Amino acid sequence: MTFEFSLHDDRNLAFFRMPAQISVSGCADLLRRYVEDPRFDPRRNMLTDATGVTEIDASFLSIIVAVERLAPLLRRFPEKADSVLLVASGHSFGMARMMQQVVEPVSTLRFHITHDVAEALHLAGQPDTDLDALNAAHAAAACPTPNP
Repeated sequence: MTFEFSLHDDRNLAFFRMPAQISVSGCADLLRRYVEDPRFDPRRNMLTDATGVTEIDASFLSIIVAVERLAPLLRRFPEKADSVLLVASGHSFGMARMMQQVVEPVSTLRFHITHDVAEALHLAGQPDTDLDALNAAHAAAACPTPNP
């Protein structure tokens, strides 16, 4: 499976979907593809569905190194940018918090991490209470990124 993202102008949203197995390099590549997309708008809300993640290849050090390498891309967000992470497991939640602690002090990105779908959608400025409509829109507009 691949990392995917879709852009929804009518929702002011960038929607990301993570595969079951993720790595720091895969996440970095996804961010790079998003920021380098000609439709990139740093004012969009970002919502990541990571509920299907079962394996994470990451360490505190690998996250720090990736964030340092991504600094030029992170500067493309000149103002506060909200990124909502929807996670399923305690391990995914813990890794997301670790990433948050590394990224937030050196960027304008602000992470909101939750297990609750309705809360995630609300935090991302979406009127829905489940992912059905967003998943349908995503399927029609997805930009896949191979998972390294």
